[in-house]
Amino acid sequence: MYPLIWLQVFRLGAVIFAMAAIMLRGFRQGTLAKFFWRPYLLLICVALLCLIYIFISLRVRYARPFADVQIWIDLVWVSCLVYLTGGVESNFVILYFGVILAASLILTAGSGLLITSFVVTFMAGTTLAHFLSDHYKFPLPLVVESERLGTLRYENYRDLLTFLLGQSAAFYAVFGLSSSLALRLKRVRIVTGGILQHMTDGVLAIEQTGRVVFLNPRAQEILGISIDWPGKPYQNLLKSERHKTIKETLARGSSGRVEMEVEIPGEGKVPLALHTSLIYDDQGQRRGLIALFIDLSERRRREEAEERAERMALLAQMSASIAHELRNPLGVIRGSVQTLASGSALAESDKDLVDLAVKESDRIDNIISDFLSFAGLERGIFHPVDLAELLREVAHFLKAHEKGGSDRINLEIREPLFCRGSAQQLRQAFINLGVNALEAMGKTGSLEIKAQYSQRPDILRGKGDKSIQVDFIDEGPGLKVGMEDKVFEPFYTTKTKGVGLGLAIVKRIISSHEGEVLAQNLPSGGAKFSVYLPAR
Repeated sequence: MYPLIWLQVFRLGAVIFAMAAIMLRGFRQGTLAKFFWRPYLLLICVALLCLIYIFISLRVRYARPFADVQIWIDLVWVSCLVYLTGGVESNFVILYFGVILAASLILTAGSGLLITSFVVTFMAGTTLAHFLSDHYKFPLPLVVESERLGTLRYENYRDLLTFLLGQSAAFYAVFGLSSSLALRLKRVRIVTGGILQHMTDGVLAIEQTGRVVFLNPRAQEILGISIDWPGKPYQNLLKSERHKTIKETLARGSSGRVEMEVEIPGEGKVPLALHTSLIYDDQGQRRGLIALFIDLSERRRREEAEERAERMALLAQMSASIAHELRNPLGVIRGSVQTLASGSALAESDKDLVDLAVKESDRIDNIISDFLSFAGLERGIFHPVDLAELLREVAHFLKAHEKGGSDRINLEIREPLFCRGSAQQLRQAFINLGVNALEAMGKTGSLEIKAQYSQRPDILRGKGDKSIQVDFIDEGPGLKVGMEDKVFEPFYTTKTKGVGLGLAIVKRIISSHEGEVLAQNLPSGGAKFSVYLPAR
């Protein structure tokens, strides 16, 4: 809409200029506007047309085509005005330059060249017609001699041709210069509108006086600025207490980097790095300052993931060592108890104690197996895996599980899904997620398993064009608030039994497949565990 506004302002200014010029000529002749009714009528029609343009521009959806139509109409009425008021000697030939300038800035280069060529053609035709009228009494329809604002000074065709060539060269020169300007403006617009406006980092530009000259949408979100900001001092925009560190950094007026946490509406506290750089002109004079707000959330998450991976690797080594050290004496204890039980007559109460000892030793052995499973997970040779078939096997297993049931497990797969990986490890991860959901729900509630191509390409950014999303949605009590990430840490558990390695194993398996697993509470109750894997 912006080009339409300045185009209409320019057109109204041209109409006022033309009317003032005619009125001034009338004053000089002492007749005011008595003998200039045709040009006046034309200009009044153009003024009314401007009002119509303004009315339409408030409702038009596509500004560019509407501006194109206006420029072509401008070419017509300016040509008519020049024709009525003397051709090349008219005071209004200068309006042609305005038409060429507007065409160069708004239309394409080809359309601007076409407009300029029409201007040259109309100018040459009008001038030739007036020349023939002056020297050979050639009739000029609608032209009144008293309304002409000048007479031709050229007595022969040679002078006329020389003038027309010079005039045409001037028109094309204006087109060339304005097209060059338009190209530069377009490049600037690409940088500011196309690149800076869509950057994921915030950009703030301040001139030397402290007034804001640029603020992209991300910077507005970070600073919480929704009011009109162009030209306002940054001190007036950054009044909140949460802006204190930012304001102090900008006030120093020097290049540097500061890390901070800023409260962003809807995002909470976000870690930011504020880069400030001074701007200088060609003479070395300071012009202003650019501030770049870089979101460090992704970097922090990556660093935390790397630290967690290191801890997990160390923990895996420790788990393997401890498990091996425990399993051998545990086997001796279990065997000894069974030998005692089989070699002597025991009272009924003693048999119960022996059975309990064997049962608990089996439970400890299962825990040791979990330790070894967690410690021994390594990325093997991956093969194509049919996830749809794999999930059907998992659903069948869960239906046969002691806490499952055919009426509690719902599987929804809409299309064939393939990835690369270890079918055995992925089966273990999905079974762990399913059993975890069944144990969380207890005896009531159903488990829904959904698999589809992901609608979240940002989750596995840089790991493929497409990803697969597998959701395990239960109707249990949900997760504790703030524990969505902690549930995947080794030994974290809210159950009375178990050591908290089930979900840690899931995390490690999915990570080894270059995937991601996320947990969240649902508004309707229950929890959802989502696995994202790169599609093959």
